[in-house]
Amino acid sequence: FKEMLPDACEALDSPALEQHAENVIRSFGSESDEYLVKRYMASSGNIRTCRTILRLLSKNSTPETDSFLFTRLWSTNRILREEALGRLLEKKYRCNEDEKDKVMQLISDIAGVITWNIAARIAIERKEALHLSEEINLEISRWTAFLFNTLSIAYDPSSIDRIRENLENGTVESVNYALEM
Repeated sequence: FKEMLPDACEALDSPALEQHAENVIRSFGSESDEYLVKRYMASSGNIRTCRTILRLLSKNSTPETDSFLFTRLWSTNRILREEALGRLLEKKYRCNEDEKDKVMQLISDIAGVITWNIAARIAIERKEALHLSEEINLEISRWTAFLFNTLSIAYDPSSIDRIRENLENGTVESVNYALEM
């Protein structure tokens, strides 16, 4: 039956067959990982299929699938980056020391994007372009969530949650507490 896996993985691209293909693939467990990774690479332009594959891979907890999900954090597609990070968080994934250096660079890049967006928001507010102000605020919120979620795979998630809550609270005392943490 294992010969069915390449066909089942290919069927993930078909909305009519997707659910049946998922059921077949799920029944093979981690034996399907190799085929799923190949299909992911072949389907890189199909975000829906790639998200499905990331979800399926996250159910198979092997070092290889964890590593594959981890490397998707550097995907050029933001939706896939967020999906991979969400799947890692569901698995309560924690970076090892080697990966932490890579994650720190990613965190720095994310902070740079947030900083740029905040500068853009200031310029938008000066121009009184209210229709853009709401969009840039959504963008900042989305990147901020990605930042805190990324921090949660590198550090203790409960501490990261407390820091986030204190920063969102906005009082001088809570911000100072967050900075101390």
